[in-house]
Amino acid sequence: MSLLELAASLTEQAGLDISREYRSGAPQTEALLAQIVKLDKRTAEILGVGERCAVSDLMTETHVRWSDEEHPEGRQVPLVGIRYTDPGLYPRLERVYPTPWTRCDREADYTQAWAEFERRFAEDAATKADA
Repeated sequence: MSLLELAASLTEQAGLDISREYRSGAPQTEALLAQIVKLDKRTAEILGVGERCAVSDLMTETHVRWSDEEHPEGRQVPLVGIRYTDPGLYPRLERVYPTPWTRCDREADYTQAWAEFERRFAEDAATKADA
């Protein structure tokens, strides 16, 4: 079972919402962690849990660096994420994937990058013209 399949299973069985933050101690987080889910035998073995387990057995707290307008340099934010060991990766390490998960808007990213490249090119051309 891939990470996305596991997340889909947790969404279906326990109501995990991959678009929201889960913080330790928050009532909604605690309610999610108390839910019981059923995994297939292979997935349970890979993740080191029972086939019937609490969501809390599959998730753990981690800290992520979060940047916003108030903290452009970034700050540590404690979030709860899915513990996952990908059987296809070597070395097999447990990783934590905190939510929220969002889809990238590649078109907006490229538009922003292109504008920055044009600004730098114009700046460079002006510097060379003055020289």
